[in-house]
Amino acid sequence: MKSISQISQIELAAYVHAHLRRDGIDVVLSGGSAVTFYFWHDRQALEQALLVFRQNSVDLAEIERWSLVEGQTSGWNVFEQRLRPAE
Repeated sequence: MKSISQISQIELAAYVHAHLRRDGIDVVLSGGSAVTFYFWHDRQALEQALLVFRQNSVDLAEIERWSLVEGQTSGWNVFEQRLRPAE
């Protein structure tokens, strides 16, 4: 594992969220913690990310850019698909 000084804020939030959840503490730390969907396929985190997106001014292009840079194309595709209204 990387030292704290070497990990990004997003990685730290995901790490803290995962360990709290493992211990039975279910929390949303911030919009950034919603990225646990990408790294651990956490469906509840996906739902939180969608809520954060729908209730705030969010730059969708930046989310897409970050997703692709992080190698999370499949996660981005799921997120984007869930943003579309049901047909």
